[in-house]
Amino acid sequence: MNNAAFDNKSSKFVILVHSDKIDLIDRKSLECLSFILPAHGSMHGCADKEILDWISNRILGTGSSMEPSEISKECVAIRKASKNDYLRVTWEITERCNFRCTHCYLDEKRHPGLSLDERLRVLDKLERMGCISLQLTGGEPLADPLFEATYRAAWERGMLISIMTNGQRLSHWFGLLCDLPPHRVRVSLYGLSASSFQAMTGASPDALDAVLEGLEQASALGIRLRVAIIVGRANEHEAGLMEELMARTGIEHHSYSRFSPTLGGNRRPVSLSSTLQRPPTIFGTKKECSGGKNTLHVHVNGKAGPCKLLPYVSVDLLAGDLQDLSKMAWHPGARPATRLCESCPTASVCKTCAPVFTLYKRAHQIPQRICWRQEESKA
Repeated sequence: MNNAAFDNKSSKFVILVHSDKIDLIDRKSLECLSFILPAHGSMHGCADKEILDWISNRILGTGSSMEPSEISKECVAIRKASKNDYLRVTWEITERCNFRCTHCYLDEKRHPGLSLDERLRVLDKLERMGCISLQLTGGEPLADPLFEATYRAAWERGMLISIMTNGQRLSHWFGLLCDLPPHRVRVSLYGLSASSFQAMTGASPDALDAVLEGLEQASALGIRLRVAIIVGRANEHEAGLMEELMARTGIEHHSYSRFSPTLGGNRRPVSLSSTLQRPPTIFGTKKECSGGKNTLHVHVNGKAGPCKLLPYVSVDLLAGDLQDLSKMAWHPGARPATRLCESCPTASVCKTCAPVFTLYKRAHQIPQRICWRQEESKA
């Protein structure tokens, strides 16, 4: 990976060089131009100036609002992606949350997150690993005292940042998010009445108004949004209304109606799942699991693993050697979940990964959608 030096902390552009194309991304407008490379062509061995000149010559006549002179003048992060890069990373920056959701998969939300110095060291490692797309989550990241410092530091490293939030404090950060636009903000919505919202989240009575007002204002400001409609027994009577509201406002949305056991094996969240299952929404092309191959999950303690369900397969980004990340590609999710899988007639089309199966097995409750041979699996 090769990065151009930053002279300006508000750098607008990111260039991602793939084996077959080059993506030019304007982080202010979120406009993206893709240039297909000639057959058998490669820009990986080219200097940064050569890449900039190549792109500038191709922008003219595309109708894009991007100006070649502007791109050359602006400081640009140039990333040369390879099959060994971890392009997409999800990072739990804190476990603490201002909601107390009854269905939360975290058992104890105690860890406040790393210190700022430790976070900067993690970001340095992520940059060296090729991270271009960083999703900040929690807990509640927008309630984290170090959120702004973490966000700005990731932006300065040329990362496209997404945020997963409950939305209550979204309006508090409009100044930052307009100055340094995120790639996307994903807001969870838990109801349209104060009673159902409070039953789902344990939040204060005015929390729902703060979320809805934040969504309306963010949409008006042009912040790219996606709403996750969380449907449980306490609010399932409002599921259709939430979906209709998002459709009317033009906000991209999808619904979740199945809760999993907690990481520690408590199956209480499962009992709170909705009896009205919503059809799944798939954005883009559904692909096989890339966890540990070119995507990573960074746990709140700074350890990186294939996904949030595999904390025991990890490398400490603060103390470990990045060479150790090679073992991530061989995590248990890539192997059969149980001894029954090898003889199962539906193994070739099974969608259940080993970590998900293990999560339900730990809770002593394996639904048929997870494994149709669940009775045998209990043996």
